[in-house]
Amino acid sequence: MRDATSREYALLDWLVSWHPPEPSAVASLRDLFDGDPPAEEMNLWLETLQDLDRRGLIKAHLVFGIFDSAVILSGRGRVETEARHKRRDDPLRRAQACRQQVLRWASGSREELAPDLMSSPQATYEGDVFTKADIADAVDYLLGGGLLSAGDGIAGNEPPTNLLRITSRGRRHLEGGGSRRSNSSTTVHVWGDNHGTVNVGNRDVTHASPSAQRTATARTAADEDESSPFATGQPPQFERWSVLPPAAAGLALYARDQSSVYNSPLADGGRRAEFRFLWRVACSELPAARRAKQISDSLLALLGSVAMTNALARHVEVDGLAWTRYGDHGRTSFGAMLRAPDDDGEPAAWARFSPPPAEEHQLFGRESGSADLMLAVRLGGGGRPSEPPKSLAAWSRTFTVWFETFADVGAFLTGLGLDLAAQPAGRAAVAISTRNDLGEVVDLTSIPRIPGTFVSAWFHAVAAADRSGTPVSGVSSAWLAAMCEDALHLDDYDAVLGC
Repeated sequence: MRDATSREYALLDWLVSWHPPEPSAVASLRDLFDGDPPAEEMNLWLETLQDLDRRGLIKAHLVFGIFDSAVILSGRGRVETEARHKRRDDPLRRAQACRQQVLRWASGSREELAPDLMSSPQATYEGDVFTKADIADAVDYLLGGGLLSAGDGIAGNEPPTNLLRITSRGRRHLEGGGSRRSNSSTTVHVWGDNHGTVNVGNRDVTHASPSAQRTATARTAADEDESSPFATGQPPQFERWSVLPPAAAGLALYARDQSSVYNSPLADGGRRAEFRFLWRVACSELPAARRAKQISDSLLALLGSVAMTNALARHVEVDGLAWTRYGDHGRTSFGAMLRAPDDDGEPAAWARFSPPPAEEHQLFGRESGSADLMLAVRLGGGGRPSEPPKSLAAWSRTFTVWFETFADVGAFLTGLGLDLAAQPAGRAAVAISTRNDLGEVVDLTSIPRIPGTFVSAWFHAVAAADRSGTPVSGVSSAWLAAMCEDALHLDDYDAVLGC
């Protein structure tokens, strides 16, 4: 396993399923392998152990020889791995990912005979290899949707073949919403006739019927099923939401643990108190013609919008502060800070926009085909006094105000030339961190707490856009209830809220 992601997933998957022979037993890296470990990969596995340990997913006790090193799965490692398993086993997500990878593979092939997709690093989703059935369904779907086309042809001295070509429509989706139209096509040779089973490489793929191909020719974007990850006629909705269970809190933990665009040592050596809100929206990749300065200018305009300013004003006095560009990293990350002009001290807030990661950039915690925008407000930071703790009702309203910014975020993405997709559903995550406990930001005066409990220093929650869900006010109430019960351990908060 010379691929870093494959090594990471293999180890974490094994640790999640590992059952110690006795309670005191500790797993070693050697236990992962059937037979002798691959000595030629010793340095690669050392890098993997060090990386996972640094990210807090495992605790590695390194010894000479590496493969005898003890490895202990952390709580964070278990939560994130189980969340990945849940995504991996979701039929809809898996189907969408397979379609995207087949389309990318077809677009990138430059050989006379296409390489076997099943042996390609692209043929996996969340660490699990796509099956023949997965690829068969994806090819059939792409043919039916007009993103691939099929026709007869000859491949050198090989028997007559059925050719798969990526269409101009399919290429536009890969290139960012039609910013660069192309009339050329990439040819993928598929063995077989037009009447039965055909093969991509040496893998069986069910061939679309001729009638399905004829239908695809006349089909338009408006006719697509709204669940298609390539749909342009069915934009996502951000009016109704469903709260995701605690097991899906990995997105919020990812938001909580992201490093700031402006890292500076704390004077007191303790953790910062911050409110963080993360928007994750499925969309196409950035158009190649879009320059970094244009993207940063659009980000600053979004952050200075009325909706964003109203949300920020729930936590900090914004008068006299301005957003400035800070900490960009190529086309993978764009940063900004909020502080007074000519002030080079701690910012009152910061933001990071991350477009959908390119195929060659396997970034931890990111999701292929989705853009992230995270905004963090430093509670009592930026040289300003701390705000007094908010009431429970005020926190419910605060969550609602942040949810109401989703329309502006969607407009920001489309303004950059990104096509928004309805699937995977848009998600929102909140992560509140305090120096000591949440009593610093939540007014707990006269609210009884359950005996034998303590007030947590963190609160995390995630919600997903859902047409059958509730309005944002309902999600805000659900988040508040989770905060009261799971983080604050309050005994009778309904009485305070007047419920």
